[in-house]
Amino acid sequence: MLSTLGIPNESVLYVFWKQEIGIGTTWNVFCQNWANFLYEDEGVILVIPGSDISVILSNGSAWYGTRS
Repeated sequence: MLSTLGIPNESVLYVFWKQEIGIGTTWNVFCQNWANFLYEDEGVILVIPGSDISVILSNGSAWYGTRS
């Protein structure tokens, strides 16, 4: 399902857990290893800086939206 978002594989992605923990990676690495990023109960927020797309993954649900 992540691949249907149309985000280029080489896009930089920031993954945030809680308010104080985050890392940078690429969309390709995240898509290939997404389960390894979902270890936190509160879910994760995905931000792609070069795009207006944000994704929230939490408790078995996913939300996709655009930032203004």
